Amino acid sequence: MSRVRLGIYQEGGELFYALTTVGRRGVVRLEETGTISLKNREEIGEKVGSREYEIALSLPVSSLSVHNLTFPFGERRKIRQAVAYELEARLPHPLGQYVYKYEVVKREAKSSSLFCLLAPNSLLEESLSLLGEKAEKVSLLMPGSIALALLLGESFPEEDVLLIDRENRYAVGVFLRRGNIAYLKRFYTVIDDGELKKEGKIKELCREITGSIEILKWQGLVEGSLRVFINARESSLDFWREELVNPLFSSIEPIEIAELYALTLSPGTEIGEAPLKKALALNLVGYERKVAFNFLTFPQKSEAMGEGVKKALKWGGVLAFLSLFALSLDSYLGYYYKKLRLQALKKEIESTVRIAAPEVTKLVDPLTQLKNKIAEVKKMAQGISYGVVKVSVTEILKDISQAAPKDAPILINSFHLEGTYLLIKGTAPNYEALDTFRKALVKIPYFRTVDLGSTSLAKEVQAVNFEIKITVLR
Repeated sequence: MSRVRLGIYQEGGELFYALTTVGRRGVVRLEETGTISLKNREEIGEKVGSREYEIALSLPVSSLSVHNLTFPFGERRKIRQAVAYELEARLPHPLGQYVYKYEVVKREAKSSSLFCLLAPNSLLEESLSLLGEKAEKVSLLMPGSIALALLLGESFPEEDVLLIDRENRYAVGVFLRRGNIAYLKRFYTVIDDGELKKEGKIKELCREITGSIEILKWQGLVEGSLRVFINARESSLDFWREELVNPLFSSIEPIEIAELYALTLSPGTEIGEAPLKKALALNLVGYERKVAFNFLTFPQKSEAMGEGVKKALKWGGVLAFLSLFALSLDSYLGYYYKKLRLQALKKEIESTVRIAAPEVTKLVDPLTQLKNKIAEVKKMAQGISYGVVKVSVTEILKDISQAAPKDAPILINSFHLEGTYLLIKGTAPNYEALDTFRKALVKIPYFRTVDLGSTSLAKEVQAVNFEIKITVLR
């Protein structure tokens, strides 16, 4: 009997769906694609008839929290222990109000980097409620852009890939490092196919994308050139190819899921629209393996629940005996094991404090010290403050402009801030003025490091092109 799966991607008031079946020989067949109005969502069941099926449902990327974490160790056990503490310090609400998923991007003996996504519990409940009674059929819950990226990672596991997608007319960039998702960013430039033709829109977006990839290269995540895949209509690819001309990008390509996944298509089936491609990606991504970013964390209702109850009753007597035996054993050994567990817990807390706060040399009350460290990191995450004034992007721009020498104007052509990384590009009248400018930037108190990147002489005028890399305390 063939396996039936329905991928559903929501955008606005529409549900875009892709229906597939898998035969006994493992051949995946795309039977149908289309859209259903959210008001008529009860029609979902009509698409599969009387067959048993499962649903892969989308989450909105814009409602997720994205974090890149780095640790000074590479042991998987330590990573699992440290992730929750690190995320807790970055969130405005308790970690218990979220479901988080992560994937290790890079792991060495003494270092590791992770890509994390967090979804509020309320978002998961809201997304599932859209399907009403059909929610019990959901087996996979993830953003459509992530599903597309995972398919690309499976197809190009040894390459660095950049996916440019859109959600509700805004751009989403997903960077994959050798098959693993390493970075995600939402760009607030409209990329509707019609809007791309407006002068300046595509240029503005491509400058943002290029700046983000240059930051990743600076961080060591990007080593060579990237293959860029665009989830858009074929007619818009020429705009992208004209503007994304940069040594960072080796090619600009459309996403052809049917070719990547070797699908068999039913006659008349089309998957040209960007939302339909995400519906199909959601459909396909969970077929062959468990995926890292499936936010469906609770077990679904089982069709064989009655059979399970019978088996439970059958073994009821045995379980009752084992329970009585365990209680008697616990009364004898309870104190001893509780004491051992308390000692192990104390050691684990001390180890966590030493990892999170290596500057603390004396441990008096490890739990209190850890809480104080988390509170301190939360304050740092909100921005460095001098007195009652916090450093904002506007203040950074003001201090940079004041650092420029008055007698030799510096022209800033590009200002790109990603977290604590700042990349400035511009022109200076000569190398002496550039050196004066760099030394003035070093004196800004919240600039941790100021490094001069590449420089070159301008061709048309007598000037020096430069880039300056800065790490910011904010």
